[in-house]
Amino acid sequence: MKIKNCSRTFNFLKYKLLYLSLMVIVPIQLIAQIQQDIFPDKKGQELLNLLVGQYKTNTVLSYDEARDALWGAVAKHNHDSLRCVYTGFAVYISPASAHPRTDAYNKGINCEHTWPQSLGAEGNAKSDMHHIFPTREDVNNARGNLPFADIPDDKTVYWYRLGNKLSVIPTVKIDEYSEIDNGNWFEPREDHKGNVARAMIYFYTMYKSQSDGVFFSKQLQTFYQWHYQDPVDDEERWRNNFIASKQEGKYNPFILDSTLIRRAYFPQYKGYQASVNDENSSVVSFLKGRNLIIRSKEALFEKAEIFDINGHLIDSKPVLQEDNNLEINLSGIRPQVLIVRLSGNERLYYNKILLTQ
Repeated sequence: MKIKNCSRTFNFLKYKLLYLSLMVIVPIQLIAQIQQDIFPDKKGQELLNLLVGQYKTNTVLSYDEARDALWGAVAKHNHDSLRCVYTGFAVYISPASAHPRTDAYNKGINCEHTWPQSLGAEGNAKSDMHHIFPTREDVNNARGNLPFADIPDDKTVYWYRLGNKLSVIPTVKIDEYSEIDNGNWFEPREDHKGNVARAMIYFYTMYKSQSDGVFFSKQLQTFYQWHYQDPVDDEERWRNNFIASKQEGKYNPFILDSTLIRRAYFPQYKGYQASVNDENSSVVSFLKGRNLIIRSKEALFEKAEIFDINGHLIDSKPVLQEDNNLEINLSGIRPQVLIVRLSGNERLYYNKILLTQ
């Protein structure tokens, strides 16, 4: 769990805020991901059955072939550089290499099964590229078959970044470190958390009969949070497309449609607004140019706060009670995902928005 220019108390509140913004039954605008609509009227077990039928591959490459194909393609896509997803440690892989997996291994990179082999990643699942990633050998060994979680900084034993291993809290670039506690949990770096979530949920969905359900269930709430905290980016889409080209055209659907995790595993939640201008909603918030517009039909709130995705307060304004409308200028703030929180009168409202150029 990362602390950046904020107290440990606020660090706890930061993740409580993110948890609430994703888990409380409130409208959230999800425009940060380009997505498809997959079985849009289905949810729960019915949806899971459809996903398995549509997206589970029956044919995979051999384990050696899978690593050679994926490592080679990823390296070529990234200027002949193969990078550990947990640390950013990178090695050069020649585009002419006949066996990229061997070259990578000789330079300290091996294969991370995001879903551990000892807990069910065997048979076709072992070679399913949707959940395997290049990682620094010692970090891969440290993670082993530990479950994933956000680890409080005072519980972290080791921090990993590039080729380094620290036993003290980093003072710079803290988001780029993965962490491990005293043998109970592993926390990936911030930019890989969503990838972990979507890979793990994919694996359990497709290979449930051979997977450890207890292992999965104790991480599921965290995966739901990470899925929205670290949305799909172009690199993950590229990887999904490449893997599908090698596995019968079968994609990881949780990358294609950001609503699937909620609809499949959390069908009790109301969901997220497709449009913030829903006339049935008592509160709407939306962007108009570089201005954030907040409108409330009732005098429900007293204060509006804007946070970045890491929980840092960007701005705070009183809500004008006479008309329940508020306009906040966001000029000078870089493009990013923002969380809006309205509070007062024992009520809370959260909305996630994407600030673009």
